[in-house]
Amino acid sequence: GKAAYAEFLENCEGKSVLKKADFDNVLAMVKKFRSTDAYLNMMNGEVSTEVSIIGPEKKARFDLLKKHPKGFYIAYDLKTTSKGFPQTERDWQRWFINYGYYMQAAWYIHVAGLAGIKVAAFNFVAISTKAPYEHAVVKVDADFLHAGTEKALAAFDLYKKCCLESSWPGTFEMQGKSVIEISMPKWGV
Repeated sequence: GKAAYAEFLENCEGKSVLKKADFDNVLAMVKKFRSTDAYLNMMNGEVSTEVSIIGPEKKARFDLLKKHPKGFYIAYDLKTTSKGFPQTERDWQRWFINYGYYMQAAWYIHVAGLAGIKVAAFNFVAISTKAPYEHAVVKVDADFLHAGTEKALAAFDLYKKCCLESSWPGTFEMQGKSVIEISMPKWGV
């Protein structure tokens, strides 16, 4: 009973342990995605999974890099969602901005470039964790990558400054505010 389960968990140190229902759900997601043209296209050719690039102060971990015959790479990153699958371009834009995925893509491309690896495109593979396991491959365009690069590099510069000064101000301190005044919104009355 409990002792055997505790021993099992101890033997799984550093690994994620799933309940059977969760494991079955993951298998169903994988089975569904592997049956698609998007998966076949992604896996066709020379691919490397879980590629880590680690340099001085900077790192990136690609879920998948696909080598193009011309020598550059196409990156893929897996994202799952349980909170409703985006349906419109605006939904996707909101999702990428709210979760910072455009900054992640830009940062990974930047770090790869520092290591001499040219990543010409960055795609996110989004999969719903709920049946029928909707999926989409979403390519980050040049405008998104440009904005992501600016924000990611600014965040990195701020991080370096905080490390050097051993000072970690909060958002409102950085804006020079010590008191935040709010007013009743019309919808609250």
